[in-house]
Order: sequence, then C-alpha cells, then structure tokens
Amino acid sequence: MEFVSSQFGTEAAARALRLAALNGHAHAVRALLEGGTPVAARVPGYPSALFAAAISDPSCLAELLDAGADPHEVDAEGQTALHHAAAANHLSCARLLLAAGTDLHARSHNGLTALHLAGTDVVRRLLPPHVRSPVDDMAGPFEVASRFGAAATARPLSWP
Repeated sequence: MEFVSSQFGTEAAARALRLAALNGHAHAVRALLEGGTPVAARVPGYPSALFAAAISDPSCLAELLDAGADPHEVDAEGQTALHHAAAANHLSCARLLLAAGTDLHARSHNGLTALHLAGTDVVRRLLPPHVRSPVDDMAGPFEVASRFGAAATARPLSWP
C-alpha cells in the first residue's frame, strides 16, 4: 500500500480514505494511512475522512485520530466532527472526539453547538447530571429543545 498516494495521487487516495471511513472499514483506513495517504487529505467539496468516520465507525475514527487527524477541524458550515457525530446520535464517536479535545461548546457559523444537533441519548450521556450548556442567549440547546417539544432532550440540559 505504500504506493497509494504516489501512484494514484492525493485526491484519489483522499477519496479512498473517506470512503473507507464512511463505510466502517478500519483495516482499509489503517492500510491507506500506512501507505502514505495524508490523514488530512480531502476530496474537493467534501470534509475530511474524520467527518465520515464520526458518523460511521468508532474504530475508523480512532485510527484517524491516532494518525493525527485534527479534532478541531471544521467543515464549510463551521461544524466540527462532533457536530456530525451528535447529529447522527453516534455516542461512541462523540466520546472519542471529546477525549481527543474537541470542544463540546464549539459553534458553527450559524451558532449551533453539537448539543443543538444531538439526540436525547447523546445529550444524556455526554453531560454530567444538572450541567447546562453555557449559552448566554435564548437559542441554547435547552431553549431549542424546549421550544420544539423535545422534553426528554431538554431535561438533562436544564438547571437543577
């Protein structure tokens, strides 16, 4: 696999890495990285493989993070991989990203945090009991969940 990047070019290698991560093929992710595909390689118009792994498979995500993927990377909308994992209700990937240093309260360009996008299960397990997202406006995760009738999601976000 050492010839992957040089033989086929960085864009083709990036496409292979992204598809391997998206489809949960950790062995292929590892082989591509060991073969010289840069962990930050991107397919034009798509976020890096880190984002694909965040909605797919924790073992792929771990391979990418271990290889040096930037847990603070943002996509075109300013969302981190944690935003994507939370929106996909992928708790194990969200935990890996938080352990790697991704900011739980990072805001996208339109002001959303990962907690805005998270399902109830992810919110309950990511936040310690009685911890509220530190948002100083009326568009925090608690307010949004309450406004849209998601009481089960709002409950763990409320003050004690």
